[in-house]
Amino acid sequence: MGGFLLTVETEPDKVVVYSDPAGFRHLIGRLELLLAEAERKGAGHDHWMTPDWAGTDLTSTRCGSGTLVHHIKVCCDRFPQEGAR
Repeated sequence: MGGFLLTVETEPDKVVVYSDPAGFRHLIGRLELLLAEAERKGAGHDHWMTPDWAGTDLTSTRCGSGTLVHHIKVCCDRFPQEGAR
């Protein structure tokens, strides 16, 4: 693993993100890459997965009592302004 903690769990009616500072730096870096892609192409997406799902962006360390999330798809798009339809 990349030397950080970034675990996502679901609980009834909420998503909980557990992280250490290095995990948040990793998350910010991934979001900045996604933003740059969306600004270049007009849209972008990324998949973040745990090692259990052959990924390196999320950790599988259980931190709470929720259900561990193994895969997150993050999308960035230029959606039309409200009322433009």
